[in-house]
Parts: sequence; C-alpha cells; structure tokens
Amino acid sequence: PASACAGGGEDDVRVLSSLAIDILVMPEMAFAGYHFADADAVAPHAERVEEGRRVGGADDVGGADDAGDAESSAGGGVNCGPAATWCARWAAALRCVVVAGFARRGEEHAGAPRFYNSQLAVSPEGLVLAVYDKHFLYVTDKTWATPGKSFRALELPGLGIKVGLGVCMDINPREFEAPYDAYELANYHKEAGVDLILFSSAWCNRHPDDPPEAAEAPNAAETIAYWVHRLVPLVGGERRVYLVCSDRVGEEEGTQFCGSSCVLSLQEPAIVGALDAERSDVLVCDCVL
Repeated sequence: PASACAGGGEDDVRVLSSLAIDILVMPEMAFAGYHFADADAVAPHAERVEEGRRVGGADDVGGADDAGDAESSAGGGVNCGPAATWCARWAAALRCVVVAGFARRGEEHAGAPRFYNSQLAVSPEGLVLAVYDKHFLYVTDKTWATPGKSFRALELPGLGIKVGLGVCMDINPREFEAPYDAYELANYHKEAGVDLILFSSAWCNRHPDDPPEAAEAPNAAETIAYWVHRLVPLVGGERRVYLVCSDRVGEEEGTQFCGSSCVLSLQEPAIVGALDAERSDVLVCDCVL
C-alpha cells in the first residue's frame, strides 16, 4: 500500500516523524495566502521553481522551523524560496514525496513576469519531480494568475505508482460553463491511468460576487459528496483510484474555507478517512493499490 497524508500546519506535520509516509499533500497556496488584488501583490510571495532540479537547502533538514525562516526569499534564486525549501526539508525528514500549492513566478511576457497558481512535488532527495500550473482558474485567481496549459500526471520514482495532480477549481467544469458531464479532470486522469489524484485546494463556501449573507456554514459531507460527483468517470471502475485531498480551513478576508480534507477510494466510492470542515490536522491513510 501507499501511505497518503493530507497535511495541516507545521506542528501537525511534526507528528508524522515517527510514521512511514509515502506522500504528503498540502493545500492550495499553502504558504502565501489566497487573496491577491493583482500581480504586484502576489509578486513578493511568488517563487521561481524549475522541474528536474534540486531544491537549494534540501540538505538543511534541521534548519528553518517554518517557511518564513528560509534563507532565500520568494522571487530570489531558482528552487530556494520558502515553499520549495519547506517541501524539500520535510520530504527529506519524512523520506516521502511532498506535494504543495504555491505561487510560481514564471516567464517574462511583455516586460513583466507571469504568475501561476501551482503545485510542486519534491522527492526525499530534494529533487523537484513536477511543477503543475492550475489549469482552470477560479475568479479569485484571475486578478493575478495565468492558467496552466493542461492537466498533469506523472510516475513517482521509487513508489511504482502514477499520480495525477489537481488544484481546487480544476475539478469543476471549465469556467462553470462547460457541460457538467464533461468531467475534464476526471477523464484526463482516467485516460492517464493514475492510481492517485493529489488534490490541493482552498475550497470556499461562497463565490466572491455573492453577498456574505448568502454563505452557508461549510459542511464536510456535502463538500466531499460534490468532489465524488465531479469524479464520476473514475467511480465504479475496474481499477482502484484514490483522491487525496488537502483543503484549507479557517478564514481569510471574509472568505471561509471548507476544510473536509479526505482520502477517497473512488471504486466504491468510499471514504477511507476524512477531517471535518473546521479542524486543522493531519490525516494519514493507507491506499491499497
């Protein structure tokens, strides 16, 4: 089995040191926050991360206690910003692959950098295995982010499994305009033949254009049921596929996040493990493949 973990904060992750973990998944934009008015606002938090290169500072496992203590700040050198450094440090400490959401500083365009709402996957050796840019942007992203070109799947070396990546809005119909049954993310990963979908999210309880009074309290059962509905092409199949979702909790600038981090076996479908809508914690589950 692969041991999959949906992570919480720094103190939550520390408790994993005595466990055998294969994959640790963190939420969307796990280190930078979620709301940015424009590209200038996100720029100080955005990191230059390149696939296929080691993270600078990956050997300093006992170093920084949190992302803010990284020697190199966001926007500095390649693969040495706080998110990449945190992921590499814990990947080395736990001897696992760490996947987390972060703000990525990309290529220059018309004299200014492009920014992406991204995921990175880091090996225990500090190698950046993948950089995935969120393909379907939510309205909150559109003030600063460029959409990624496509969904992404990859083999994880040493584990012998194939994983799909995804960030929050990716699970929805594109622009909320595509047919509901297009199931873009699910169909992509079904065709790719993945074993797990590693899903970083900051799922919120209302659209930014809706009045605050229209928001309902987050309900974990309803949130998880919706995610299952959006993955219908993978439900009831001959192969067992898991969703490993790490979703943010709490509030930021009036936005309430829905929590409900979970590991789902989609074949039945069944909940292997889940957290509630409000608690920051670490969920550890075995995925039998």
